[in-house]
Amino acid sequence: LSLSLSLSLLFRERGTSMIVRPHPTAFDLLFNCAGSVVPAILPRIFLAAAIGAVAAFLRVERTGTPEDEATRFEFGPFTALGVAVSLLLGFRNNFAYDRWWEGRKQWGAGLIKVRCFAR
Repeated sequence: LSLSLSLSLLFRERGTSMIVRPHPTAFDLLFNCAGSVVPAILPRIFLAAAIGAVAAFLRVERTGTPEDEATRFEFGPFTALGVAVSLLLGFRNNFAYDRWWEGRKQWGAGLIKVRCFAR
């Protein structure tokens, strides 16, 4: 008998069956907030969005600047910040890999010494 057939016969003889849970859809997964930090930070996100909207509205109304100029961003600072963050993360990842490799070498050397000692 094949392995799957013999396993199915084994479970039938005992009277037990496999637990099958319903699979959530993509929509369920998208809006599932159980165990998430989203409900805790959602009021802060809405507050920050409201403050930004009020600030943009006041800038347009008080200074008389057109709406397209009030919402225009310069991308230079964001680009510089992105480059700096990517370099910092790259160096951090490199140092973490170096520490892991050093630990692997020491673990291997320790194993070799224990095997030599056991002979």
